[in-house]
Amino acid sequence: MDNHNSLNSIPNKLTSLKTGVGNFLFIALFIVLALVAFLLIQVKHNESGPSIGGFQMFVVISGSMNPVFDAGSIIMVRSVSAEDIAVGDIITFNNPGDSSKIVTHRVVGVNEKEDLSFVTRGDANDANDRDLVLANNIIGKVAYHIPYLGYILNFAQTKIGLVLLIIIPGIIVILFEFRNILTCAAELDRKKQEEKHLLSATGDSESF
Repeated sequence: MDNHNSLNSIPNKLTSLKTGVGNFLFIALFIVLALVAFLLIQVKHNESGPSIGGFQMFVVISGSMNPVFDAGSIIMVRSVSAEDIAVGDIITFNNPGDSSKIVTHRVVGVNEKEDLSFVTRGDANDANDRDLVLANNIIGKVAYHIPYLGYILNFAQTKIGLVLLIIIPGIIVILFEFRNILTCAAELDRKKQEEKHLLSATGDSESF
């Protein structure tokens, strides 16, 4: 009898495991979908870089800061006072030679003689940057980075990426939720039918 019960419990455990894995994948997919959608909205409405929780987000497009972070990484930049920046900090700034470009390099020197300015260099570069970075050119200091997320974000802005990363996952989420609703409805209907049969059987027995 015990062996029979153990064998019967195996399919139930497998079903529970399958349901748990399915729910986990659904939640993970929903989180990723929501994150990508949120970042895309931020990118569309913030030309200077999306702002998330007090941090500005930028996509790294070159390898000048290898091996700290590679091209395709997302960097989160926190606004700081220029006086709080020291040698060794990694800062994001408007390129003094071309203000339309944004650069992220390490501070290798601080010039305090006249106007506060900084000497910068990419970790992968052999020479310092040509122009000094003035305090008013500084956007902030890099707090942390997320590898490869920039590739996903850039891909999501293409037509194919929009379909693969937003539309198709969105349809999957809707279908998954619709299936759950149908399953719950079927389960409720089954329980109602069982209750009816039970009440019917009880009524028949009391009539004797």
